[in-house]
Amino acid sequence: MDTLRSDRYDSIVINRTRCSFALDRILSKNWMGIDPMENETFSGLVEFCLKFGFISVIGFVSVNIFRREPFVSLDFEKYMGTMYPQLGGLLEAFHHRPVLLLSTPLVCHRTQTAEEKKAALGNKRSEADFMADIDRRNALYFSHPYISMVMTLIELGAFTADDIVEIRENTVINGRLVDFFIHTVGLSRKMGLCESDEVWSRTHSFFEALPLDADTRDRINTLFAARGAASITHVE
Repeated sequence: MDTLRSDRYDSIVINRTRCSFALDRILSKNWMGIDPMENETFSGLVEFCLKFGFISVIGFVSVNIFRREPFVSLDFEKYMGTMYPQLGGLLEAFHHRPVLLLSTPLVCHRTQTAEEKKAALGNKRSEADFMADIDRRNALYFSHPYISMVMTLIELGAFTADDIVEIRENTVINGRLVDFFIHTVGLSRKMGLCESDEVWSRTHSFFEALPLDADTRDRINTLFAARGAASITHVE
């Protein structure tokens, strides 16, 4: 409680355990796999994301404690459609505000199986897509909409283009965030999801802004060529 009452940190991230939805099995006693006796401080959520990812840890709502005023004062409309609008808000509000990682697992995450998720969601189609069909979830929510959110955070000065290339994840992908985006945009095109020229143009602008190696650029250009769009030219 002394930590919560302190004015030192504007955001606190908590390590967690994972268990079955019925609470009869422990799936992980230390989900982040870190020393539970060593808390860590960060200059802001950007620095945290560079070490632990943008989606993989803080994407779980219950692990975040933060000051209310900077968060609720934001306009969240620009982040809607991603299924993770709170992440856009967290980075906009706390990208350079001090962060504490509490390494001792203090939150228990109850985890449903795919069948349990389907049964619980019933006819709520969009949520069923998100939770039960991984490829459709990724194509719908983690492709163009999520890229647009990250592009907005770059435009606002929360992230830099260099940050995005450096961020790695360990849930949605075991690797670079940018490679996950290439995968999800490819899924979106493969599934024939209708995206406007305006949407594709913004995605193009996002990739164009990143300092990419030649191999990554070529993989992205293959996606745009398949749609008849222009290639990206920015290479690190």
